[in-house]
Amino acid sequence: ASGVLVVLALALAACVCAKTPGYLYYSDFPKGQPMAVTYDNRSISVNGERTLFASVGIHYIRFTPGQWDDVILKAKADGYNMVQTYVFFNAHQPKSSVWPWIMEGPADLRTFIQKVADAGLWLTLRIGPYVCAEYSWGGYPYDIGQVPNLVSRSSSPAWEKWMSTALLNATTLFRDQFADRGGNIVLAQVENELHTSDQDYINYCGDLTVESGVKVPWLMCNGNSARQTINSCNSGDCTSFIENHGQNGKVLLDQPALWTEDWMGWFAGWGDGSPAGGWPSYNATGQSRGKAAGLMRWFARGACHANFYNWAGGNQFARFAGSSMVNLYYWDAPLTSDNLDNGPQRRHLARLYQALQQVASEILAHPAQLGHEVQLPYYQGGKRYPGDKNHKAWEYGQAVFLENDGNDCKILYKGVNYTIPGNSLTLLLGTKELFNSATVDPYPSVRKWTSTGQTLSWESWADPSVPASPAAIPSPTPARTPWIGSALGAVIHSATPLEAVNFTEYDSELCVYITTVAPDVLQRAISGSPSASKVQLTLQSAVAQAWTVYADGVQNIVGTGWQLAHADGSSAISFNLDLSKFAGTSSPVVLTMISSSLGIGNGGGVKNGPTPSTFSSTGVKGITSSAAKAVVLGGVDITHGGNGAGWAQVAGSVGETLQVYTPAGGSKVAWAPLTGQTTPSMTWLRTHFTAPSEVFIVPGKEVNASLNVDVTGLGRGRIYVNGFDLGRYWTKLCGNTYMCQRYYSIPGDLLLAGPNANTLVILDELGATQASAVSLAVGANVPASSLPEERLLEASPSDEGLVELPQAHAHIELL
Repeated sequence: ASGVLVVLALALAACVCAKTPGYLYYSDFPKGQPMAVTYDNRSISVNGERTLFASVGIHYIRFTPGQWDDVILKAKADGYNMVQTYVFFNAHQPKSSVWPWIMEGPADLRTFIQKVADAGLWLTLRIGPYVCAEYSWGGYPYDIGQVPNLVSRSSSPAWEKWMSTALLNATTLFRDQFADRGGNIVLAQVENELHTSDQDYINYCGDLTVESGVKVPWLMCNGNSARQTINSCNSGDCTSFIENHGQNGKVLLDQPALWTEDWMGWFAGWGDGSPAGGWPSYNATGQSRGKAAGLMRWFARGACHANFYNWAGGNQFARFAGSSMVNLYYWDAPLTSDNLDNGPQRRHLARLYQALQQVASEILAHPAQLGHEVQLPYYQGGKRYPGDKNHKAWEYGQAVFLENDGNDCKILYKGVNYTIPGNSLTLLLGTKELFNSATVDPYPSVRKWTSTGQTLSWESWADPSVPASPAAIPSPTPARTPWIGSALGAVIHSATPLEAVNFTEYDSELCVYITTVAPDVLQRAISGSPSASKVQLTLQSAVAQAWTVYADGVQNIVGTGWQLAHADGSSAISFNLDLSKFAGTSSPVVLTMISSSLGIGNGGGVKNGPTPSTFSSTGVKGITSSAAKAVVLGGVDITHGGNGAGWAQVAGSVGETLQVYTPAGGSKVAWAPLTGQTTPSMTWLRTHFTAPSEVFIVPGKEVNASLNVDVTGLGRGRIYVNGFDLGRYWTKLCGNTYMCQRYYSIPGDLLLAGPNANTLVILDELGATQASAVSLAVGANVPASSLPEERLLEASPSDEGLVELPQAHAHIELL
């Protein structure tokens, strides 16, 4: 049935259909005709016609272009009339020197906006330029931390100069796609969740919207708002927001009630106590009831707009994940990270909006009913009770919301008893019940991953980033202009270690620190420790940061450590090194420390002084201090190097510099067949595979299956498919049993048809433990009506109909 809906959506997008009063689509208006978008205390109007907006959050950068059509048309098929997205600035301009903006692949925002328009949907463009979004540095270009005297999100001249340039570049680039020029962008947002006492900055934000010349309503969400903007809500429940007339006291009085972020679930991190998907950790049926009830309370009180954040989860490709975020995003969204349904949640919420569509014109023809609700008598346990605040009606002519904030009961309304479950609402049209928030499809689906059965033949290449002797330490490369071009492969020798982001320019998440430790220094470190196998290394490092430490070459990992906070800034980290092999040595030892960023925090705080020494402590990685005791080995300060001669530092791995994950780069190195099950750390693996036909994206056909890399048998690193960087993986456990994330979805448009036409390349920083366990699996939803819901919560391999996978349990997710 869902496939039929998408075909219907394609047909609707291709024609001009009759308008539904009060529930307008972009396709209801002549293409390219400038529109007047206005608002009052009740709603947004387009060319004088009021409309409800049912919006879905879709972050273009978390999908590939081939996936955009599928997810947009699924939204259209479900009855939504608006899409919302941020502008992710560092995807287009990773460094301020990049101009024109990058507009290709997942970063092709102009095409994404056009695809939304082609589907007949409106769009909200959240320009920011700070976006948060669990996204790398909140969207800032990575050199913003090098701008003197810049204090982000404040009235500091340096920040306002950058912000003006960023926002006005965006409005200029997409100017003809705004509604006042005939496009589908009907709402825009400046800033994001601003909480400040800097009134000058708040005023500046409002003035900047006027300077842009864009004549659509501008929003400022969840916090301060300028007088030229609408104050909107971000929360899992916005009932109190609307009842208190927003944070500016104007909502439903001078401006309409808009819900920019209705949180559909949550993100998952490497430091979480349970894995993404929970295997499975929650009942989506229960979540569906709560989401629907919250939305109905919102519209019952007089709202005109709501956006699901995020309706489609997507993935954290390349280096765009925020601090300590796993690869997938919003795993419990109605459309999960692989574009497949989150069972009843998608269906239930679609039914709600399809019901609201039927009564939209009736609702908007009446004033907001906040403060005018009618308390109703109700029956419970055979006894009649008088009306109270928990049992009420919100009347909009023939459209009525019956709200029961108590237990299951019958509510008496205009002579009719309506059975309404506890903590739910029923929508009436006359006496007809259109929808109840608690009535959900009782038969969830189960996500099942089934191996493709392909035997993957691996080749390997050892990345020579870890020197085995002092003679192998790389020499400095020629000086380059910072933040121009790529920093990959750059080598510098310095007296003390350098902070990683400013050195690598975040062209890689890896930064290699190398020093030679003199024998006497090493022995002092060992003698000052409990044992040679427990020599503590303490680093002034960063949050969301992993370290791998080697002594005399890649074969000798002597310690690993990590800090997994979902935060930003510096943090000391200590972990033990096993130096037993080097106790009593009379030779110098090459100590190599590979810093692996687990994402830059998305908090948005930057506070730079006038000189580099006073620059921000946020947006940093690697060794974040050059002061004494920045690097301490067994109580010995080696900040100036293990022999007093400083450090060598390399930006990225050799394989990244050569781009061995591409056909051209891969031809530059000698791959060898992998003969065993394990590999040393910093090993590249390559194989070729055939993509099953059901996972390809076919225009006009709903995607119902996904191809995934099952990373069982690997360590931690990056995955590339046909040259595309899928992002970071890690086989770390969240909790005691399951990986934080086991399956990594491959977008169907990346795949090529034909036997072994596709290339999978993996950089494993820690080394594979069982290469034969790495596999490809097809994910799909299967009916679960034959399985009791409680069994789904603790399903095991013995459960009939489930596929047994290599780990201890069959991996399923309740959808």
